Amino acid sequence: MSSGARPGRLASLAFVLVATAAPLATPLRADDRAGGDATARPASMFPKGTWDLALHGAYHQTEREGDETIATATLSAGYYFGDRFSVRGELVGYALDNQPGPSPADADDAVGLGVNAGLRYQFIEYQRLTLFAEVYTGVLYSHRDFPEDGTHLNFTLQGGLGATFRLADDVHLFGGVRHLHISNARLRGEDENPSFDGPGAYVGLLFRF
Repeated sequence: MSSGARPGRLASLAFVLVATAAPLATPLRADDRAGGDATARPASMFPKGTWDLALHGAYHQTEREGDETIATATLSAGYYFGDRFSVRGELVGYALDNQPGPSPADADDAVGLGVNAGLRYQFIEYQRLTLFAEVYTGVLYSHRDFPEDGTHLNFTLQGGLGATFRLADDVHLFGGVRHLHISNARLRGEDENPSFDGPGAYVGLLFRF
C-alpha cells in the first residue's frame, strides 16, 4: 500500500479546514431560522465553561485494496471553551485485524493503545438534537506491526460528522461517521510506510457536567 495522497487523506484535510473555520461562524439555532428574539433563546445544552465525559465504540474498514479492519473502544473528555465548541482528548483501545480470520488471536492481528487530541464544533442545535463536525490527530502503539510490514508506532488523522441526542438533563446518546488515516509518517522512509485509510461509524453515551 502506498503512502501517497489519497482521497481519504484529502477528506481528512477538508475536515481540518471546516474545524478551523468554525469559530468564525454563528451556530444555527431553531429560533434563528424562525426570526426569534435573541434574548429569548434557551441556554445551550453545551455552554461555555462546562465539561463532558463520553464512552463510544467504533468500527472501520479499509477503503483500499486489502482486508484490514479496526475496532475501537474510546474514553473521551471535552472542555467547552465556547458555546458548543470543545477541545477534546481521547484514550483509545484498538483491535487491529490485518486480514480476515476466524479469531482475534490470529498471528497477523494486533492490539494497541492510542491517544488523540481534537476539536468538535456543534454547528446546529435544535431542541434535544445537535449536529457537529470534528477533527483529531493522535498517536498509536500496537504490539505487532500495523498494517503488515509497517511499524509498531503510528500516527493518526481523522475527521467526520456526528450528532447528539439528549436522553436526560446531562445524558446524551451520540454517534457519527469518521474517516481514519493511520501511517508512520515515513519514520523508516517512503518504502516502509504502509497506511490504513477507511471510513467508520461509532455510537456511545456522553455525560455533561
